[in-house]
Amino acid sequence: MKLNQELPLEIDFEAARVSEPNREKLFEMFQEFGFKRFADEMRTTPETQVEQSWEVIDTSQKFESWFKKLKSRRNFASISKQLL
Repeated sequence: MKLNQELPLEIDFEAARVSEPNREKLFEMFQEFGFKRFADEMRTTPETQVEQSWEVIDTSQKFESWFKKLKSRRNFASISKQLL
């Protein structure tokens, strides 16, 4: 099998941008399909959600820096003790 690489594809990059989800619609869908935890997440408003961020830790220096931050946070203290 060979893929046709000459297909004329029109991509609307503006429509593909990441944006806020339609929380009401997602809530309905998650309830319908039995995804309780995801439905519960759609009940909270973006204002009440905790800010999240991700970072790739691919060097020893980045790991040491991340672990230092982790140890300084009170809400991670019990987790970090379990990891040690």
